Amino acid sequence: MRKLASALEAKLRRGFGFSDDLKAAVILNHQQGSLFGRPSTIYNFTGGSETRFALAHEMAHVLSSYFEYPGNQPQWSDKDWARFFDECASHLLLSDEILSHLFNGEVSLSINGLLSATKQAKVSVSLLLTRLDMAAQEGALHLRNGALVVLTSLSARGRRDYSPRVQSRCGNVQWYVPLNKRLKTLGASNLESFFISGQVDHDVDISDRLLLWNRKKHKTESVDAEFHARMFETSTASKRALIATMLLHPNDQL
Repeated sequence: MRKLASALEAKLRRGFGFSDDLKAAVILNHQQGSLFGRPSTIYNFTGGSETRFALAHEMAHVLSSYFEYPGNQPQWSDKDWARFFDECASHLLLSDEILSHLFNGEVSLSINGLLSATKQAKVSVSLLLTRLDMAAQEGALHLRNGALVVLTSLSARGRRDYSPRVQSRCGNVQWYVPLNKRLKTLGASNLESFFISGQVDHDVDISDRLLLWNRKKHKTESVDAEFHARMFETSTASKRALIATMLLHPNDQL
């Protein structure tokens, strides 16, 4: 799916079916929107990163109908197609070329570094983490540490339990951090406490013991984690949001 998304992005970059004015309007001449814009959900359609993502998603819909897929067109579910178009939109807004200019080789993430990159690329930090995670899984770069964005939201399945949840993340490819997971369920109780009562625009160092899926061993294990976190007030209904870098210390490496 990622390779197809990247190929679709490349086709657009070669100028398929769109005028220079439209490409410039959607891809180049944009304003910075919400810092925490979801990669796949629009909080409000008022401009900036959320609007640009929606436009890129719809552009991927149009482009895919003319795309020559390797073999037959994939027989995906509606949910899979939506995820595919989200990945296409992510590539359109933050191409491999731009991402490799911002980050390459061995990468150590910092909150200020991530914020600087979002300003340069004109994307939300959520989309940036999504693309960094893709690049790490594809072996295009190596992340020495990880990062995550936390927002309060409902559970994806039952649409209930409004709680601090992982909204976007990137990190060590060995350890799987599920999206939409409650911080408390992951074992990040101290990080959740800071999210609930921490001071805005104030950095803190926090330690927690997480329960994560080990992709190499195919089992769940406890992992000590060091977070460097900062709270923000978002522009959406005065919601609180958190960015944190994350360094994992597997017990077998202590």
